[in-house]
Amino acid sequence: LFLSIGIGIGMGAHKALITTVVFTIILIFITLRHYTSRPGKRLRTIVQVSVPIDPGNRDRSGKTELDTLLPVVEAACDKVDLRRVDRQQDEFNASLLVEIKDTQAIAALFSGVKTALPGANVSLIERDTP
Repeated sequence: LFLSIGIGIGMGAHKALITTVVFTIILIFITLRHYTSRPGKRLRTIVQVSVPIDPGNRDRSGKTELDTLLPVVEAACDKVDLRRVDRQQDEFNASLLVEIKDTQAIAALFSGVKTALPGANVSLIERDTP
């Protein structure tokens, strides 16, 4: 839309040569960007994990829920960005912005989290595709 408006303004100002040159450069840039982008789109999404904490059943190694969660998520996802962590008396919550390549990776993520953190609730919230 903005490109069309720019062309209209350029032509209306009797600047046909510069308008055509700029339009051609922009068109080449858009085409090159399309063909050099990554093949296969990945889903960028938010993963919300909630785990009930049982104070009587502590891990003797001293690992926290976050120490257990991050390697599992990193193994299943292409990119992981930890956004929020909350730990209350009886519950651990984490929100992560992740990039996932396909539905098999989503299944691996869910099963990995459930195995590493029994009793965990995992939510996947669609955000966008790059």
